[in-house]
Amino acid sequence: MIRTIKIDTDAYDRLDDARRQGESLSEVIKRCVPKKRSLDDVARLLARSGLSDATLDAIDESASRRRRTPRRRRS
Repeated sequence: MIRTIKIDTDAYDRLDDARRQGESLSEVIKRCVPKKRSLDDVARLLARSGLSDATLDAIDESASRRRRTPRRRRS
């Protein structure tokens, strides 16, 4: 599906500057703004990473602590 978007001149110039030879603006956007990964995607990547069980356990514990700790508000 093709969509039309409006961007200002500065944004267009930045995209154009980032464009590699033969690359479309859509390809520039996809390269510069990566797709968000789901937690399942990250878990699969970690499982294939070859990290030790101790390291994976430490990552899991760190993530669990972060979920339990309220986020700080920025001033």
